[in-house]
Amino acid sequence: MERKIWIDTLKGLSMLAILLFHTEVYYADHDVINYNYYVENALMAFAFASGYLFLKPQQALDIKRKMKSILTKLILPYFAFTIILALGKWLLNSHGYSLGELLLHVVTGVASWYVAALIVAELLFCLILRLTRNNLLLMFIIVFAFFLGVALLSSPQYYALNSQIADYWKWKEAMLLLFFIALGHIYSRHEDKFHFFNRTPSIIFLLVMVCIVKYLEQINNLQLVVAPVSITYYSVFIFDCAVSILLLIAICRRLPSLSIITYIGKNSLIAYFLCGAVPFIISTTFRRLGLPYNGDYLRIVLVYIFVIDATTITAYLLKRAYKFLRNNF
Repeated sequence: MERKIWIDTLKGLSMLAILLFHTEVYYADHDVINYNYYVENALMAFAFASGYLFLKPQQALDIKRKMKSILTKLILPYFAFTIILALGKWLLNSHGYSLGELLLHVVTGVASWYVAALIVAELLFCLILRLTRNNLLLMFIIVFAFFLGVALLSSPQYYALNSQIADYWKWKEAMLLLFFIALGHIYSRHEDKFHFFNRTPSIIFLLVMVCIVKYLEQINNLQLVVAPVSITYYSVFIFDCAVSILLLIAICRRLPSLSIITYIGKNSLIAYFLCGAVPFIISTTFRRLGLPYNGDYLRIVLVYIFVIDATTITAYLLKRAYKFLRNNF
């Protein structure tokens, strides 16, 4: 199957957004640009892309093959990267945790929460597709039931119960990803019916809708935080992310192939594992060179450029050095 550049561009832009967020957090000690403006959209766009690519067009589900794919492309890399990063954190003593605590974070899925949630979501989605024999309507009903379960559990009346339930392997966040994985899968099965949204008038309309919903979220101080799950209105969350994804798709389909963005998109999972370590190292280096943030956003831009370059180069070197990464990413 011919590789679709627009989906790599979508994943690349989503990953660049996550790198920007981590750069701000590590360099400025907080998210300078409001989280609600773009972070949840990037996270859900990546989940949508995972759903879009979950099966090839018109391909029937081979559960053994898919489970093997999840094992080699998600589970094994999760343990490999997080154990190495845990050892690095322990040697540098950068987070104040003992080696035992860091390894416990790996085992319980805390070490890289998004990848852990994605693993749970994809495994569950695979089982749902098998159960429903890829009946899209029945699949969506089951997925939506899981989504509503987390929404209900996270509501104020169940706050006490929710706070007592351990979020190992980020199963709550996984239910949010599961919903957008399902949407991505539905989109891939009926892609021709969504071409309407790729027209110029539709793009303008989607852009206006995104601006309006972001403005309403801001003036009403709504929370749309994915991890830990803290969402004021789930209906707003769905609308915001769905419209933003449709807008991103339309834009990405029109963009020319931009090598660094598509490369990061093709290697987005490797980049995600690096999105904590690389911004931390470069931000620390800038501070030690006497260049702290001090409210100057141009310095964040400079650090961000270094972060993008370092992430891209590191991903390239890792793939050159390890055959496993070349074969699976």
